[in-house]
Amino acid sequence: SLSMPISREVVHDEIRQRDKTVISRGATIQGSCSQFSVSNGRSACTAICLYAASQLLPRMEEAPSSLTSNLIDSCVHLGVILYQDLTIPEEHTSVYDLWATEAFEAIIPSLDRGDTIVGRTSKSDFARCLNDATDFAVSQGNISIALVITKPPETILMMCKDATQGAPWFLFDSHGQQLDQENRAYIVQLDTMACATDALMRKFPHVHGLEGESLYAQQLNMFEAHPILLKCHEFKTRPNPPTIKDPRGIVGDAENQPTRQVFEDTEYFRDV
Repeated sequence: SLSMPISREVVHDEIRQRDKTVISRGATIQGSCSQFSVSNGRSACTAICLYAASQLLPRMEEAPSSLTSNLIDSCVHLGVILYQDLTIPEEHTSVYDLWATEAFEAIIPSLDRGDTIVGRTSKSDFARCLNDATDFAVSQGNISIALVITKPPETILMMCKDATQGAPWFLFDSHGQQLDQENRAYIVQLDTMACATDALMRKFPHVHGLEGESLYAQQLNMFEAHPILLKCHEFKTRPNPPTIKDPRGIVGDAENQPTRQVFEDTEYFRDV
């Protein structure tokens, strides 16, 4: 029951514990920061994920080694900058909100967005979500797909190069995970769609005992997902990142920056 308010500290402690089970089971790459280590980044996860989709989707056509720790850092920092430029009064924003903002006008032209997918935090609904997104990509003449998935209070990004051929999925999480002394954003590789579904269940487990509770309580077991594609005419050519001035000296395209880390082999998710 949620008759008593749950503190932010308790929520984030539970999130950290869940993330340990997600990230410890896949080939993982981490950046050097999370959204919480960037000024004003605490509620920027949806903006970060939408920006990350525009930068990571083109690289899904390349080897996984093109997903680097520098690229993760760039997505986090520049996503926060875009979030700071928003004129939306709400602290937490949706993809639908961001799509029409001036801050994202340099990002949106290279992307297409499918219909919002809404479901409960169940294995069947997460599997349906990934399948529906794949079907949408194929219907639009694409094979690479990204999903910006929000389950309050978090938004993450799922990506796949070609789900129709059983290619791995990737989960990007700007909230970070403390595997050592630092909390760092990460991308974890998941072998199959079934593994990706399992990862979503671990990341967003169903909270039992909410039947008959308030609408707010029931919404804790709901998620929404926005399928994101590269526009077909952009599909073979990586879109140029927007020009964003950043006092930290981080630029929009981290491709030419030195690579600090590539995927570390650990045990992948396996079908259960």
